[in-house]
Amino acid sequence: MENPHSHNMAIGNSFGTATAHCYHGCSQADVEYEVMLKQPDGDNFLLLKPGRQKMVDISILQTVLIGIGALIAWLQLRRMNLQAKADFTYRVYDDLLKWLSNHKECRKWIFSLDTLLKPNFDKWEFDDYLGYFETIWSLKKKRLVDKEIVYDILSDYLISVYEANDFELKRIIDKVRDDEGKDFYEGVENLYKEMKQYESKKGIVKRIHADLAKKSASNRASE
Repeated sequence: MENPHSHNMAIGNSFGTATAHCYHGCSQADVEYEVMLKQPDGDNFLLLKPGRQKMVDISILQTVLIGIGALIAWLQLRRMNLQAKADFTYRVYDDLLKWLSNHKECRKWIFSLDTLLKPNFDKWEFDDYLGYFETIWSLKKKRLVDKEIVYDILSDYLISVYEANDFELKRIIDKVRDDEGKDFYEGVENLYKEMKQYESKKGIVKRIHADLAKKSASNRASE
């Protein structure tokens, strides 16, 4: 005899049979629907309940929220990292500008390249000047400075100087290495090379470099 408090409905499909059971005699909150898919041979294939479905939905939502939280944390950390790199770079840059303000002859030469460097190397304490680029290179190896910021604010202070008078600075560095060791001014040389690679990659041609290179070439010819 059919139970007046329950209703069965069978639905056939290509995957099997879906049977829905509705139980009465309980509060609305306790009403439970079961969907059971059966294979043609009668084996249970899947059993889903709305309560379980809600648990699955909550689990997915929690996973999504955790992912969003992790992304926000990563973005904040990345922003802090970029800020720290900028701070390190500008700190060295500020120190360099202060040094130049106390070495006016050297500063004038850097933006004119109107004479040879070697006769004035010790007089201008040029070793200290190169030391700022050594510091930047050390920070860069530890990933504490940003390459683009370094190029933007420091390339005018290194590239033209390195290339001045037909690469006079390189010859000075080579001589120091012969006398003192191969690692002397390694940062200066590597930083120069990286700046030139960056220029080549970005297709950058700074007029100031080209103009100063021509002037320094004429100085070299008049030696």
